[in-house]
Amino acid sequence: MRQIVLRPGDVAVALELALRPGQGLVPLATAVGISLGETHNAVSRLRRARLLLPDKRRVVASALADFLVHGVPYAFPGELGAQVGGVPTAHAGLLPCCVSG
Repeated sequence: MRQIVLRPGDVAVALELALRPGQGLVPLATAVGISLGETHNAVSRLRRARLLLPDKRRVVASALADFLVHGVPYAFPGELGAQVGGVPTAHAGLLPCCVSG
């Protein structure tokens, strides 16, 4: 049997199912912003990880809470990178010729 490896998107699927239990795959995929196939795979991985009930798209609340608090920081660690410029926000992106005042 293959090793279960949760992906970061699986956490988003689990959180969406916590908000809307039993949601169908199409609305779930739309809400999370991933493909239908990847949504199906995420649900399968979450079931195998025992974060979802076996026969339903409902989270096991205590298991998900434990995973969010104790597992996610180690499974998906944040990495600090170099500081970058980024994209200007609305007020910072205005041209001086267009600003009145």
